[in-house]
Amino acid sequence: LGVVPMVRDLQVQEEDGMSLERERLHASKGQLTAAVIRLPRISNFDDFDPLVRAGVSVRYVQDPAEVRSAHIVLIPGTKHTIADLRWMKSRGLDTAIRDAAHHGVTVIGICGGYQMLGTKLDDPDGADGGEPDHEEGLGLLPISTIFRDEKVTRRVRFRVTTPNTKFALRGNTVGTGYEIHTGETTVSRQGEASPMLEIDRGDGVPVADGTVSATGNVAGCYVHGLFDAPNVLEPLLRTVAEHNGIEPPQVKPFSMDAEYDRLADVVRSSLDMDAVYRMINVRR
Repeated sequence: LGVVPMVRDLQVQEEDGMSLERERLHASKGQLTAAVIRLPRISNFDDFDPLVRAGVSVRYVQDPAEVRSAHIVLIPGTKHTIADLRWMKSRGLDTAIRDAAHHGVTVIGICGGYQMLGTKLDDPDGADGGEPDHEEGLGLLPISTIFRDEKVTRRVRFRVTTPNTKFALRGNTVGTGYEIHTGETTVSRQGEASPMLEIDRGDGVPVADGTVSATGNVAGCYVHGLFDAPNVLEPLLRTVAEHNGIEPPQVKPFSMDAEYDRLADVVRSSLDMDAVYRMINVRR
């Protein structure tokens, strides 16, 4: 049928866990660094690809010392939130993350990472890990999560609602993303935080999602793909860089659709597509 060649610098989404070693970059002097906690059951880590494309030194870390030296700390999604939270505690990463937050470092959790930032996680029916369970969270956001059997999977549109803070989100910034999680998260102490986003799940009824701490440097939400929006990523990186006396990274236009089109063009030009279509019984 033909041979598909290596496509250099192709920036399509990776399979889970396949390419994390490639992302273990080492920061150079004067470069903005982000430490992504390398959870054992990490998922959806392509959330942070836009930071790599912008020139941020993104490191996937398991050492508390690497957390303390980063300008941004990111807690990703996970296939088993409570188990990975306990793993973090066993390595002292929980203490390192809290110390970083208390020293003004920007800490952001997405999905399971967002749940970990709260005060407690309850799993009465074993929806997260198979058996009823409970664990105290990092306590950096006044939220609590209870896991349910139903898994949420849907695309959403979001609008930033939080005022300008150290997190540097611009109010009324809009974008698209998706939810894929179990668990319902609620704010347990009103007045100590503000909603981060307003999301539309396709029914035209906006609902609040995510939380920003009163200090403004700790935030989290359920929306994957948040950083794909340049008007979310650019002010975040610029604010953190300026706070640390570093030249801000440049967020350039990027289209994932264009990358997949480029791959499709290479495949189409390399294979006998008429034969492929005959094999799968598709008429052109």
